[in-house]
Amino acid sequence: DDRGNTYVPTGDAKADADLLVNASQGTAYAANIAAGTSQITATWGPFSDYRSVVVAEITGVSAQGFLASASNIQTVSAAGVDNISSGAFNVSVQPALIVAISSNESQVNGPPFAPRAGSGFTSLGTTTSYGLGNDFTRLTSRLVTSTGSQAALFSAPVADEYLTFAIVFR
Repeated sequence: DDRGNTYVPTGDAKADADLLVNASQGTAYAANIAAGTSQITATWGPFSDYRSVVVAEITGVSAQGFLASASNIQTVSAAGVDNISSGAFNVSVQPALIVAISSNESQVNGPPFAPRAGSGFTSLGTTTSYGLGNDFTRLTSRLVTSTGSQAALFSAPVADEYLTFAIVFR
């Protein structure tokens, strides 16, 4: 970005070859960002059909706060509650904060397209419509007060394919 912040990939990038378009997503974080407004620039390869960046500023976490991450591509057969998961990750300290994002990857069924926040998660909003008129990505968070295996959960509004990421901070 234009303020000198360094973004570290979490290592959970996913490419989805099942789609009719070239799609890949990943997550990154920057600790101790410089104060003020930042302009973030992203660069994609020549075969990226749909491009977007979702940025969330998180305050109140440790400067060395990254704990874990997980990601998952899954097809759900019906609308349901807590039936979309990031996959499991271990939370080794508490309290911790899970920040998760899930996207309806094909938008074949629906609208609605964007998954709903799962049980215990707070929706931070939806985004990414590519001018199609319906958002298909939701960002959520949840405070964790116990250690052990966790997963970010979302609820599918329709049967479809979903790509979900979770990052855990202390």
